[in-house]
This record gives sequence, structure tokens and C-alpha cells, in this order.
Amino acid sequence: MEETAMEDGDNNRDMEVAPALIAVHPTRESIAVAVGSDLRVSDLLNGCPVSLVDDSSDPFHRDSIRAIRYDVKGHQRRG
Repeated sequence: MEETAMEDGDNNRDMEVAPALIAVHPTRESIAVAVGSDLRVSDLLNGCPVSLVDDSSDPFHRDSIRAIRYDVKGHQRRG
């Protein structure tokens, strides 16, 4: 039984886990958090989530988000 437990532990170490990314709006109005391909934005002034709408014709991506930021005017960017 001990060998099985060690094997399970080794497998967990080999799993790739996407880091959580956090970006804060320049005026601290909102915060964006990305984990894997999931992006969430919260309105800090009103204490509520922001509904994100993708009006492009491209399908949503499934790859992990590797970077997020707000530009100096407060527009969100993701990579």
C-alpha cells in the first residue's frame, strides 16, 4: 500500500497547475483575476462581479491566460 501512495504523490507533482494572476485597476475601481482560462473581474466600488461580454466572432479560447493587466487608462488587457 505504501508504494501506491508514493506513486499517487509523484503523479500530483507532475500535474501542471496554472498560477492565479491578479491585476488591480490603476484607480482601484476593479480587480481582475485569471486562473487557467477563466477570467473574472470584480467592481471594488460596488462590491459586485462585472459581466464580461465577448462580442468578437472568434470562439472563446481554452488555453490558460498567461498575463493580464490594465493599461494606464484602465482598460483591461489579457494575453
